Amino acid sequence: MATTVPTQPTRGVTGTILASDTTGAQAIASAPFGHALVQAAERNPRIVGLTADLGKYTDMHVFAERFPERFFQIGMAEQNLIGVAAGLARTGFVPFAPRTAKEWCQR
Repeated sequence: MATTVPTQPTRGVTGTILASDTTGAQAIASAPFGHALVQAAERNPRIVGLTADLGKYTDMHVFAERFPERFFQIGMAEQNLIGVAAGLARTGFVPFAPRTAKEWCQR
């Protein structure tokens, strides 16, 4: 019994899992949260943005580029991030301090 082995793998297939083939796929928005926050901050000067070293991954880099004077890099200290955000809120600002869920669980 002879077995035929293909000389080249089928395009777009890796084992039984389809490889990423974006032909014809819709374009996705880049940094949607960051752009939405910038739009909101343009209408509300009390909005400030904070991050704990993950601005790129939470889209805060978009806000930081547009409003550097309203952006605060707290560093790798999630407890301080929330403390600073609470203090800013207490004094009339509207803080946004996004984090990924796994960081809250690890700290």
